[in-house]
Amino acid sequence: MIMAGLSFKSVVLHFFYLVVLVSRMKTIKVSEETYTELVKIAGELQMEFGRPVSLDEAVRHLIRLRSKVEGFRISDLAGSWDISDEELNEIMASLREVWRKWRPPEL
Repeated sequence: MIMAGLSFKSVVLHFFYLVVLVSRMKTIKVSEETYTELVKIAGELQMEFGRPVSLDEAVRHLIRLRSKVEGFRISDLAGSWDISDEELNEIMASLREVWRKWRPPEL
């Protein structure tokens, strides 16, 4: 019996899509502690997104965060610190003082 509104061809294609999808999934073993932490992260993401979040999505989120951190350059912060001229002058004076006192270590 074919589902209402679906042709035999579309049911077969859907079946093969599911077979390919399931065959691409992998099983990994994690400790109880790691599993608990991953569930917490998934819960936090669920609250943030307002929808259910799978453990797979939580892992992908962590991978994206890692790639952002690894690709981070200090120059990415340029222009992100909003300070007054007075604060800037104070910081620069402090740096000048430190550099004035600094001496290379003796070998």
